[in-house]
Amino acid sequence: MSATLEEKLTKLLEEAEDWKKIRTVVPGVFIVKIPGSKKKAPSLALEINPADKTGKPTKKRGLYIMNRDEYEIFKEILTTQKVEQLITAIEKIKKKSAIEEPKKEEEIFEF
Repeated sequence: MSATLEEKLTKLLEEAEDWKKIRTVVPGVFIVKIPGSKKKAPSLALEINPADKTGKPTKKRGLYIMNRDEYEIFKEILTTQKVEQLITAIEKIKKKSAIEEPKKEEEIFEF
């Protein structure tokens, strides 16, 4: 008998080390165990972090999503046309301001 998603997540919450990052079948989506505190119990969060070809995150930290409300808010923000316009403009500026490395001449040892 296969465990349900909720059973698997409960086991993960109980057994994983604090801040343990677990890959999922969705590239760029990780599950992270958030440690508890005096007032909060330990919890799980989704981390959205672009993955490389091996499935490892490419950024030190990704976007943490703790609940469905946050997910809906981020989804709405990220799919807004204005955000797309902003990131496109940022990319254009970044390309224009890229500084090319000066080509170094080969060193010649003189004696």
